[in-house]
Amino acid sequence: MPGARSSQSSARPAEDARPAWEKRPPLPLDRNPLLGRWAKPAADQANLMGAIQSLVSGAACGLFFGTENGFVEFRPTTIVNVSRGGREQVLAEVTYRGGDKKVAVLPKVSPQALIDLFVFNIDGQDRVTLVNSDCKMIRAGGVSARSGSSPAASTLVAGAAPASRNGSAPLMVVAGLAGPGGAFQPLVGGSFFVLKESADAILAKSGVRSSPQASPLKTWIIACGTEQPVCGQGMMEIVKRSVAVLKTDSTGQAQLAGLPSGTYYLFGPNRFNTQPILWHVKTDLGDGAKPVVLDQRNATPLN
Repeated sequence: MPGARSSQSSARPAEDARPAWEKRPPLPLDRNPLLGRWAKPAADQANLMGAIQSLVSGAACGLFFGTENGFVEFRPTTIVNVSRGGREQVLAEVTYRGGDKKVAVLPKVSPQALIDLFVFNIDGQDRVTLVNSDCKMIRAGGVSARSGSSPAASTLVAGAAPASRNGSAPLMVVAGLAGPGGAFQPLVGGSFFVLKESADAILAKSGVRSSPQASPLKTWIIACGTEQPVCGQGMMEIVKRSVAVLKTDSTGQAQLAGLPSGTYYLFGPNRFNTQPILWHVKTDLGDGAKPVVLDQRNATPLN
């Protein structure tokens, strides 16, 4: 969605590099398993962490493709968001590479494009996962994979940059917990939303009420554990107000350049081994900023 960005460590696997995919021939339409309409899966409400992780997965898809209130449709030359009311919005002009097990989506190069490549694992005929992301989707069906985009659809560059890109040091994160013997164990594949306001402030705006005994964030955690609608409402408000999403690599690190100097909040419900855990950490970004360390000292266990 507009302004959403996904970032990892600067070292990316070769399969995630656009130039490597560009050397491959375009994927023929009749061999492209990604064509068609997709939606986020139904939320898993079996337990608190399952519910939150389902929301995080849906949030990741929503940031990139707007699926929180509709569908994304991969067409022969475009990615189109389709609302449940049928309104269409072209997210990007694209080409495809790959095959049956993995498909790369290459948005048309633009000076504003912050995301120049999407790579999907084809988990089955009706399930896909965006590589290096929590975004999982299921086929919605009912739409011809060869249909063209609507002439009346509005145009929006996927991952378009915010207007302000004033210089500052990159936002750097190192996440993990102390293992047996106190050795650092990195959080691999952890997701963190970058916010300009605290989660408490955002959740309050979404309708989560505080009390003398519990802040909006604590109230929201309880609501997710008891499957209340305000859980999803709060998560979607956090998604809507995120300026970026960070994803940690195999060393527990992630970084993002291009944010203006200022105060930010890192919000991340994650699972470390079998332990559900939440980080909500304030950081000030400026020249010479040091990495933000996310560990047991600033984590909240979700039991």
